[in-house]
Amino acid sequence: MEYFFILGRNPQLSYAEIVSFLVGHRISYKVVSFEQNFLILSTEEELKLDIQRFGGVLKIGKANLIKNAKDLDKHIEDYFALERKFTYSVIGNEEDEKVEYVEDALKQKFKKEKLKAQVKHSSDVIKMQEGEDFEFIKADVEFFLYRFGIKSFFGIVEQSYSYKEIKSRDMQKPVRREALAISPRLAKIVINLSQVEEGQFLADPFCGIGVIVQEAVLMGINCFGADIDLSAIEGARKNLNWLNSKYKVTGEARFHLGDSARFPSVRLDGVATEPALGEVVRKKLNNRESEQYVIMFEDLVIPVLSRMKQLKTRNAKVVLTMPFIRNTSVSVSRICQQTGLKVYDLPGVTMPIKEFRERQFIGREIVILE
Repeated sequence: MEYFFILGRNPQLSYAEIVSFLVGHRISYKVVSFEQNFLILSTEEELKLDIQRFGGVLKIGKANLIKNAKDLDKHIEDYFALERKFTYSVIGNEEDEKVEYVEDALKQKFKKEKLKAQVKHSSDVIKMQEGEDFEFIKADVEFFLYRFGIKSFFGIVEQSYSYKEIKSRDMQKPVRREALAISPRLAKIVINLSQVEEGQFLADPFCGIGVIVQEAVLMGINCFGADIDLSAIEGARKNLNWLNSKYKVTGEARFHLGDSARFPSVRLDGVATEPALGEVVRKKLNNRESEQYVIMFEDLVIPVLSRMKQLKTRNAKVVLTMPFIRNTSVSVSRICQQTGLKVYDLPGVTMPIKEFRERQFIGREIVILE
């Protein structure tokens, strides 16, 4: 079975998230095509995914191979919900004439059913460019048309990501630290990168106010968050109590106040964390200051990651976000050399994964270690 995924503004990170999730859940897959913001995967078993579980996926649906015009007619017939009026949009990389063919096929369907209603066409093919954000036109039906070599795929969007729910939850929680805390969207991504499954145990040794912990317990993952900042731990506990009172939380969580280099002795199935960087950078750093900043970061995380190495199971993954300042990267090789960890070889992904826009002064890089 083939499935298409419309990816967010960072396709490489979104790809890594999806593949990590499938590997972690032991789902075999093959990459049919991955270019720009489009990913088509083939699986032997039916995928039952909840798009809200992901942070970097915009739309999901089944992709059907089209061999000829009759195939396209059949799939349109199968997917067509008979309504007197509806809007549709087309997402993909196909040429305009194929879009016009879909429109003609829909009009013929109306004519066949002897309806007088007209199709209201809401958009043409969206040709996505890597690294950009897109606002999709809202339509009753969203078609997917994609050409890969001599093959063409057709499908209908079955799930679309809703930012409304996650934004509402983030804005309503009692303690927020917008300048310091990781976003819920990125929290979901790093959790999925860790390949931790429901019922397993995830650690966040720099948990702050607990954003990663909160997203994980909503997924049914048990968590242990730690931080050396008392106010952060108090905020994390308040947020977790609020979360339990408002939502169906299936995972369990606890927090520890103290230096994570002396993290309590627990068995870890994975680690996902965005280390505290101390004071927020309020001015542009020169090259020397940038280098000093990333060295400070390395000195901060090395003893903690060494402790995670002692506690994690053999194949458990450690997902770490790192600062990228003025073209200066954290030395992953130094971290690996001093902690005994190594960079995880995720097929089709180059580590570290960049998470920043072009010409952005301060950004992130993300690495998966094991």
